[in-house]
Amino acid sequence: MLLERTVADRTYELQHEKDRSEELLKNILPENVANELKIRGSAEARYFDQVTVLFSDFRDFTKVTEQLTAAELVDELNVCFNAFDRIMEKYGVEKIKTIGDAYMAAGGVPDPSGGMPVAVVLAGLEMQQIMRERQEERRAHGKPAFEMRLGIHTGPVVAGIVGRRKFQYDIWGDTVNIASRMETTGEPGEVNISEATYQLVKDEQDLLFTPRGKVSAKGKGEMEMFYVRARSIEEVVNAEPIKQEPVAPAPILLDDEPRSTIYPSTSQPVIPALSRDNPATPNPQLHNLHILLAEDNEFNAMVAEGHLENWLPGVRLVHAVNGAKALEAMRNERFDLVLMDIQMPEMNGYDAARAIRALPDEKSRVPIIAMSANVMKAEIDRCMEAGMTDFVPKPYKREQLMQAIERAVQADNRS
Repeated sequence: MLLERTVADRTYELQHEKDRSEELLKNILPENVANELKIRGSAEARYFDQVTVLFSDFRDFTKVTEQLTAAELVDELNVCFNAFDRIMEKYGVEKIKTIGDAYMAAGGVPDPSGGMPVAVVLAGLEMQQIMRERQEERRAHGKPAFEMRLGIHTGPVVAGIVGRRKFQYDIWGDTVNIASRMETTGEPGEVNISEATYQLVKDEQDLLFTPRGKVSAKGKGEMEMFYVRARSIEEVVNAEPIKQEPVAPAPILLDDEPRSTIYPSTSQPVIPALSRDNPATPNPQLHNLHILLAEDNEFNAMVAEGHLENWLPGVRLVHAVNGAKALEAMRNERFDLVLMDIQMPEMNGYDAARAIRALPDEKSRVPIIAMSANVMKAEIDRCMEAGMTDFVPKPYKREQLMQAIERAVQADNRS
């Protein structure tokens, strides 16, 4: 029996690590490209006849950075780019790369049916709204803030992997160059689109367009350009994410019956949860917690599960892939704590938190910690208004998450 258990545990550990490696590869490359690379050892470059490319960068970047320390600069770029990543995920747009202060994404690659032109335009509008909120927040505290230019163009590209040791999925073609020109010829705070993109989105009722006429673009001569705005930017920001079919490594909540998952121990050392009063002593309140993790991104969920298993002795985790599944799990089980992602398909984190607060008895009082890459004050306030009890920015740091969990458990024990 002991040998069989040892073999079973080791098999689980190997599969767990294999799953982690595969999810890491998918986080670096688009999923279908990663699968092709695994199967064939290479991935072919492909031609796409309609791809919508988004470029952004910060105006006077060097001037602003002179007012920041190196750590402050990295932190600020991290806040902005994490927020942009969340927006791309919401609209099904593929992030291509960042270069310094520039951010590049594309809709229609590697899946031609994903990231339609209107989705890319809406993503651009939400990016500018995020930057406006960030500017207000930083300037209110006397801190310098970035202003962003953003351009979009639609046309053909070639896409593929470059590099042999550090893979990178990239796109090439004149479409990329024109998208860059749309960005450089635009004004900060605006979304500047080409005539090609305009023709594909001009009938969208929720968008407003301002013709700019022919504008000189470096190396391209004069080009027709348009500024685009939303009739209601609040409706754009609050819209539900585009539903993506999840790739679901077991065990997670996907079927009709919510279930607890008790993870067997791994060969990795357990890092004890520490008390602030005595940092060398594990806090008994954080032992054997039953935690519901609501997170639609499988890679993020896998990383969080691994961390929590190591940091919290005896933790039992249930993973729900969206707010609706989280609510269903809450109705069927009692949890000590909920870790709630915000942007999820079917039911977002705000609505899920409100629904949990409407549950009967003690279930309505479960601590809910919001986890979001959007660290703007408006986002945090909205989480609190929805009934969440704490907020941890993504990507989270161990100290921040552990302190939030300890605060939540201690407050729940006192109530």
